[in-house]
Amino acid sequence: MESSLQKLKFQDIDINLIPTAKWTTKLQYILYTWCQSILHVAMFFSDIYTCIKLLAFNTWSNNIIQPFLEFRISKWLFSGCILCSSLILIWELVIGLRVYRKKEITSNYMNGISRLINCLFNFKKYQIFELIVLTDEKKFSKWLFFSYFEISGCLRLLFGDSPRQIINGLTLWSVLLTVSNETSSGTHSTQSLGNLDDLNGIINKIKHIAKTNYEESVILSFMLFSFIIWVILISKLILSIIIFIIFIRPRFLSSKRKVKGYELKLRKYVSKVIDENLSRTVYELGILIDDEEEGTICGDNKTQKKFDYDSPDYGDESTIPSYYCYSDVETYERVYTPIKAYFPQKYKHKYI
Repeated sequence: MESSLQKLKFQDIDINLIPTAKWTTKLQYILYTWCQSILHVAMFFSDIYTCIKLLAFNTWSNNIIQPFLEFRISKWLFSGCILCSSLILIWELVIGLRVYRKKEITSNYMNGISRLINCLFNFKKYQIFELIVLTDEKKFSKWLFFSYFEISGCLRLLFGDSPRQIINGLTLWSVLLTVSNETSSGTHSTQSLGNLDDLNGIINKIKHIAKTNYEESVILSFMLFSFIIWVILISKLILSIIIFIIFIRPRFLSSKRKVKGYELKLRKYVSKVIDENLSRTVYELGILIDDEEEGTICGDNKTQKKFDYDSPDYGDESTIPSYYCYSDVETYERVYTPIKAYFPQKYKHKYI
């Protein structure tokens, strides 16, 4: 039996009743929202500049350090990656704007672009998104969301950034090895090459280059920085895949459902967890707006309405705005009680 499913929207919540955030939350907001956004915009325009230099002027962005591969190969490899990354970004923007217009909290949280737009211009919405994760007592949601967002947003990393950063890494390594061979000879050369095995050795070698060619050392520093960022991002992706295979997949795909041949997708399971955590959050904070009385329906026992759930006349007209939750069964269920809405198995449900 099918049921109508309506998810909570931002206009259903009184954001003025959200508790004041701690300074750590505000710092995270600045770093993870604004700083990362500015960095991504700067990197995007840098990619566009590099692509124009390669295709229009048939030259590299700098004439000091040449890529590890031949220019005719690197030219099309870099240009193809930049164009691919731009197309993926445009596609993500189109989908993100569509999700943003729906104003649904769950779908906006699950889409990276719409989540970013909401957070950039409204700190209270950022708090709502943070509370979705913090209300999970078992901390399982943090690992679930980490795995989901890393895997779902890996297209640009794999096809737009990885080929370029691999070439950058090889170019950086070849330049540093060339400098090592020029400044050392015989047995000292082997010792110098060994110094490149760790990050300190690479940084020291760049400092040595700066003594004779400052501009080249600056370019190498930026190449090293972008390569380190890529290594961190690709490591997070690998870790998220491992977490998904070992911990998450066995949990949301039970043996009983395997026998039935039922495949529960990760996106559906993430949506289920978000809805449950969101229902728990609005109940504990008492921030859901009553459409009839224009007040909150949680947190004030004196104003809460009482209903006879066993009455045959019980229906939509006798209820205040209700929560929508998931239960352990495959069918979505609507919970009509305004209190403890995140425990659907303990209360009656009505399908419409």
